[in-house]
Amino acid sequence: MSLSLAVDTMVSVGQNFSMDTRSLRDLVVKMFILSFKYVDRRALWDAVFPPAPGAPPVFVDWDLVRPQLNALGDLLLWLPLLDRCTWEGLERHEHLHPPLVAMRAALRTAGLDAGEARLPCQLLLLHMLHGIPSLTAFQMLTCRTLRRDTEKSSALLLARLSDSPHSPAVYEALFALLLGPCLSVDAASLEGHLRVSQARRAELSSAMLLKQMGSRPGRPRLSDRATPTDEQKVSLDAAHGTWESFAGFCQLHQFPNVLSETVKHRLYFLAAQTRWDWRARVADVLSHAGDMCARIGDYPVSRPELRFLHLCIDSLAVDGRPPFPQMTEFRAACFRNFPASLVQHMTLSQVLRLYVCAYQPPHVWKDLWKLQLCLLSTQIIKDVDAFVEQTPFATDAFIAHFAR
Repeated sequence: MSLSLAVDTMVSVGQNFSMDTRSLRDLVVKMFILSFKYVDRRALWDAVFPPAPGAPPVFVDWDLVRPQLNALGDLLLWLPLLDRCTWEGLERHEHLHPPLVAMRAALRTAGLDAGEARLPCQLLLLHMLHGIPSLTAFQMLTCRTLRRDTEKSSALLLARLSDSPHSPAVYEALFALLLGPCLSVDAASLEGHLRVSQARRAELSSAMLLKQMGSRPGRPRLSDRATPTDEQKVSLDAAHGTWESFAGFCQLHQFPNVLSETVKHRLYFLAAQTRWDWRARVADVLSHAGDMCARIGDYPVSRPELRFLHLCIDSLAVDGRPPFPQMTEFRAACFRNFPASLVQHMTLSQVLRLYVCAYQPPHVWKDLWKLQLCLLSTQIIKDVDAFVEQTPFATDAFIAHFAR
């Protein structure tokens, strides 16, 4: 259970900091780097993730990374992740790194030497985490590894380490080795726990929805009776030749059964756009459609259903890519009247969603904005309208996030 919680927390933190969460092995490394004390975390990040030729750098939103940050949490979340970590080939490099040599010697003195490189590496990583008491961490880890009481030995180990301090640069060189190619993470186990956790949450959400539906009284509410069904919307669209509803839009284009609901939502979203040329971008969402791209372009949606626009906007996320220039300009120009505490804790994914809301049709953008953020004043409306009028929509950057 603790491993599932650790993986869930790790993925959630990665999304909040706009990091690429697809590789769980790299995500474990990023959690360590963001949680270290005493060392220069940016320099260590660049050393562990050097930019590849022709590829963008590995991104994290450093504006949200606080100095005293422990990215993952308490010791009960770190220990299950460390159990999935192993190191290979360290013997060739051990003599070059004094902290590792000192840890080995201290373990032998304290009677805790397990004869392998894994325990010294785990202890060194725990020793440099923000907010984790070293004595408690040493005792819990050695008890789990050696299967015996290590309270006194852990205190002796910590005392021995205090006699051999090292500079931050020395630790940075060591951690660049421990978190580099020598580190092997059981990513298959982590992915299994993540899938189980996601399935459990989806099952719980479905159960809660069924419970809510079952708890409704037999007599429907007036709002329920006033809401038209999909069949009624299609009939109304057919009668007036408008095809504005999502159900009518799908009925008009006769999408194949193999086309996912997500793609249909995205096509409906594109057809509702009025501030930029969306017709040339239909092929990015529907690459195998043949003449369907041109057919969709012939039927724009002028009165879209808000719910489906919100679904598409809410699915947008910044995952491992830096913000594009227009998004940075939008934050500077339109967030001036936000509370400072809100701006400081706002993620790039939230900024991207608000940016896209601002470019929606004039009669719906405020409602979509309020679904993302319960803050909209007269001055904010003026700032957003002025920005939209002066700055063209970043079509290429948006499609890179939208059609992934």
